[in-house]
Amino acid sequence: MDFLWTWLPFLLVSILAQFILAPIIVRFTSSHPACPEFEAAGIGQLPPDVAANLGRFVYAMNAEGFVLVGYFRQLAYMRNVGFYLALLKHPVHADTVYAMEMFANNGIVPVRSAHVEFCTDFTDGKEICTNNSKQPSVHKAHPGMRVHRFPEAQNPHLLYAIHRRLCANLAPGVAHVPMADGMEVFHLSYGTVKDVRKQAEFGYYYLDEKGNVFRPTLKGACRITWRLAWPIGAMRRSRMRKNARATMLSLGF
Repeated sequence: MDFLWTWLPFLLVSILAQFILAPIIVRFTSSHPACPEFEAAGIGQLPPDVAANLGRFVYAMNAEGFVLVGYFRQLAYMRNVGFYLALLKHPVHADTVYAMEMFANNGIVPVRSAHVEFCTDFTDGKEICTNNSKQPSVHKAHPGMRVHRFPEAQNPHLLYAIHRRLCANLAPGVAHVPMADGMEVFHLSYGTVKDVRKQAEFGYYYLDEKGNVFRPTLKGACRITWRLAWPIGAMRRSRMRKNARATMLSLGF
C-alpha cells in the first residue's frame, strides 16, 4: 500500500501532462505551412549518412523500374522539424515513391525517423498510399485517401509488391494518373499539405492567414496528443502491426 501511495502522485502528474498540458502546448506551438517549399539538393549537399541511405534506396528502386526525380530538403517544415527525401516515379505504372528521413530537436534529445511511401492516384479521384511508418496516423481517415501502414515491411521491394497488390484489389480496372513531367515539386508540395487541408474541413485545423500556416484547433490538438499518449499510443501501435500482418496474409504475403 505504501508503494502505491508513493507512486500515485507521479502517475497523476503523468496523466495530467499527457492529457491536459500536452494538448495546450500543441495547440499553441504546432503549425503546418500552407504552401510548403522544397529545396532541390544534390546528393553531395545531404548529410553523409542520409546520402548513403537515400542512395541505396534509389538504387533498389531503379531495379523496380523507378526513375529518380531528385533529392529534396525542407529544413524547417514545422517548428524544430525538417526532413530530407528522395522522390522517384515509375514511367510505366504511374506510381510514385519517396524515402524520407525526418529529424526533430525538442531541446532535449534529437529524434530521427525514416520511412518509405508509395502512392498512386486514380482517374476516379482515389489515392492509395502504402508506407512502412512505425507510427499510426493521428489524423481522421477519409475515403479519398487510403493510407496503409506496414511497419514490419522494411524491405522496399516487398513494400512495393504489397502496394501493387493493394491497388489491384482496391481499384480494379481504374486507370492510374501519372505525375506530369515538370510538376514533380508542385506534386510534392501539394501532397504534404493535402491531408492537412482535409483535416481542416473536419475541424481539426484552421488556416492562420497571417502566418500562412495551418494550426491545430483545440479539438485537433487533443486528438493528436491523446492518440499518441500512453497507453493509447502503445495499444494503437500494437493494433496497427496486427492489422498489417492480417492484411499481408490476405494479400498472399
